[in-house]
Amino acid sequence: MGAFAPVNILSTPSANNEIGKVSVAVLDYTGKALYQTQLESNQNQIELDVSTVSAGLYFIQLTAEDGQKVITKFVKE
Repeated sequence: MGAFAPVNILSTPSANNEIGKVSVAVLDYTGKALYQTQLESNQNQIELDVSTVSAGLYFIQLTAEDGQKVITKFVKE
């Protein structure tokens, strides 16, 4: 993943193609949760608005109902 600052929408693959409810957390480089929400998704991508996030290194943690986790890093410039 690269910098998404100009668009301010981050699109990331979900844990699988039909995950139902997913817990989404945006974490800073120390692992502190800056944003958490639950989404309903049956698509293979989830879009997040990162316009309020300062420049830096972050991680997105997606947790499916079955406990499967996907962690993706991104850099906002």
